[in-house]
Amino acid sequence: MKPDRDLLISMTKGTDTKEEYTAYQLEKQKNSDDLKIDLTTSVMDRENFHGAKNVKDSFKTTNYSGIDFDKLTEQDILVTQVPNLNEAGFFAGLATLSSYIRNNRKDIKIQGIDPCTEYFFQNKIDLKSQFFADFNTFAAQGTINLDKYTELDSIIKLFQKYIDKCKPTYFGFGLIDGNIDASLFFAKKIKELYPELQIVLGGCGVSLMGTDALAKMSVASNQCYDIKKYDYLDYIINGDGEKTLIELFDSSKLSEDLNKINGLVWKGSDDLTSVEIMINRLVSQLEINGVSKKEQKESRQILDGIFEKDIEEALLIEDNWHVNPKREYTDLTTLSAPDYNDFYENPYYKKFYNIAVPLTFSRGCNFRCTFCSVPVFVPMYKHRPIEQCLDEIGYWIDKNKKEFEKDENHRVGMLAHDSILNGNPKWLEDLCHGIIKRGYGDKITWGGNLRLMKPLADIKTMELYRDAGIEFMITGFESGSESVLKHMKKNKNMKIVRKIFENVRQINKDAGEIQNDRIRIQLQLIVGYMNETEEDFQKTLDFVEEFHDVIYEILTCSVFSVWYPLKAQWESDGEYLDYHSPVVWNTKYCTTEQRMERIDRIEKLFDRLGLNYNTYHRGLMMEHYQDFLDSKRISDDTNRL
Repeated sequence: MKPDRDLLISMTKGTDTKEEYTAYQLEKQKNSDDLKIDLTTSVMDRENFHGAKNVKDSFKTTNYSGIDFDKLTEQDILVTQVPNLNEAGFFAGLATLSSYIRNNRKDIKIQGIDPCTEYFFQNKIDLKSQFFADFNTFAAQGTINLDKYTELDSIIKLFQKYIDKCKPTYFGFGLIDGNIDASLFFAKKIKELYPELQIVLGGCGVSLMGTDALAKMSVASNQCYDIKKYDYLDYIINGDGEKTLIELFDSSKLSEDLNKINGLVWKGSDDLTSVEIMINRLVSQLEINGVSKKEQKESRQILDGIFEKDIEEALLIEDNWHVNPKREYTDLTTLSAPDYNDFYENPYYKKFYNIAVPLTFSRGCNFRCTFCSVPVFVPMYKHRPIEQCLDEIGYWIDKNKKEFEKDENHRVGMLAHDSILNGNPKWLEDLCHGIIKRGYGDKITWGGNLRLMKPLADIKTMELYRDAGIEFMITGFESGSESVLKHMKKNKNMKIVRKIFENVRQINKDAGEIQNDRIRIQLQLIVGYMNETEEDFQKTLDFVEEFHDVIYEILTCSVFSVWYPLKAQWESDGEYLDYHSPVVWNTKYCTTEQRMERIDRIEKLFDRLGLNYNTYHRGLMMEHYQDFLDSKRISDDTNRL
């Protein structure tokens, strides 16, 4: 078989295997439902708080004395994640990384730290302030200037105390979609103070960090960040980081070693800039993926010819930055349960993980909703073995043994931080059967992101979820219009969606006063999507009103905005008609003014129906809109003069 030209091109974009590339192409053709990653700590309602709005209020009551630095010891690696406290479970990635290294390499000492949250709680920072908001830069990332905040000097001093005490060789930042600006700020300050300390960026957010070369390795390019400016960084881990970080630790830091580490973006000399070496990397990757010698040879001939320029651009960054071939995705069977020992004394952990234990059963998403960041971060979907998941649930049940002794009806609250919990419906059904078989179903109450798809239209499936302890469904409903859903590339069959909600209504009716037998839908909505007409919006209003009795809360109701890192992708698809800012832009279907009017109308509906709703995202959009109006007024006044 002759080498596939498209496959070879895909390799320059970070698609490692033919199977993965084929799967990605097939997934692109689907019109399927998907869910945004926007988890909040409101999932387990033991303290009667709802969404980010009241989460912030509840933080104020927490007292925290600070970390005991005398207990810290020397470490090889320190890792941290600048917190986005509007998202639950921000320690999950760090805890999984630490667990992997501790189980596989006992000679490597790694410590997770969180100076930012420590400072917030020690100093009772107003979590509604602009200072705190700029740590949650989802809408404006790439544009935030943190130098104006004197509070950051105190946080940097906390970083120093950790570094001075632990004396690490590497300092790693875990990036997500809302903490990039703050992470870069701290990385730069730390490098200035400790020039010999090796700064490493990892996590799903690094997909947004490159110029053309790095961007081509992800789903979409962006204009937010320019890696050439970050001379204070030493390494970036692109993709799953467990193996890459270990191999970096084992390397001599010489070019010949660093060049062999898949998934590593690194600064080096000019000795690896030839196209030939880049081609060698690609051909080596073909060999790893089991491609025959003959196909490797034919591939090399193609690469030597017409693709020279493309490969050079895709694998090499100016100013001595090098992008190695992307690492194959981690075999999740090799991952043990996350190790949260580093964070047990953290105030965030103490307050909210006691409410909902974090679980991670899968990585990535196998769908491609147009507005969603997940395909940029983790484009491939994989789940862990069922027995591992059951063992992890059992561990947390055993850890709560004293609570069960006090109250036989006690349930352990859990939250699956998966982008999509039912990405493989059969796997989830098997997991639920396993939970019931082990007798865990009446000991846990949990939930996660569940896609509104056909299997849920069978009430027996919903009953199975209920019997397995699933109480909360975070659902990306988004709109009641099939036209809008089709454009979003979601499940456009409203008959199926309606049947799912009817099933939940029936289950809750049968449960009566037994609260643990009920299923609570946490709804996610988008108002003013780019092709949303007034008729489309009315369908959303009508659906919410019809099924308000089964909607537990409106988890997010966002004014549709441009997610800036995807701006180039959307523009290339010809989607924008008038772009001014992340929120202020018009289409032939819907203007900015109409979006603002619609968000007011739907929130009045929530109030009338008695539905709790999250105002955080809406608040950000309104702030952007007001800023635009103010700047436009000033500009108009200047022009008149």
